[in-house]
Amino acid sequence: MFGDRGCGFELVRYATVKPVAGGLNKILQRAQSELEFVELDSYCDLRYFSGLTYKYAGFDKMGVSIGYWYYDGCKVYHRFCFTKTKLVEYAIKKGIIIEENDTERSLAKKMNLLKIFDCGQVKYKKVWTVGV
Repeated sequence: MFGDRGCGFELVRYATVKPVAGGLNKILQRAQSELEFVELDSYCDLRYFSGLTYKYAGFDKMGVSIGYWYYDGCKVYHRFCFTKTKLVEYAIKKGIIIEENDTERSLAKKMNLLKIFDCGQVKYKKVWTVGV
């Protein structure tokens, strides 16, 4: 599935039920010829995949970002549930004293939230040369 982000295209999801030799390359060739994009970005979640498919399809590794989750002793929450703004709201509701210089990290600590890091996500980019 491809998405146009306004500044370029992104391969949002690539999945197969069974391994297909060269399957991603075939899809990319077709999509590139129809959509005429020059660059394509995609991301690989290292919790589930190694990223070798991207390497074999000619993508370049651009970088790795490490994500995290919060744990409150009962449930695990995605970090977007606890942005600084939301943490301030929760702290006020719970009667926790907040200070002007509090950060997401300090607020989470005051609320006894444990930060759990994931394996990371790799950003990949493939560039096609035009007119060569």
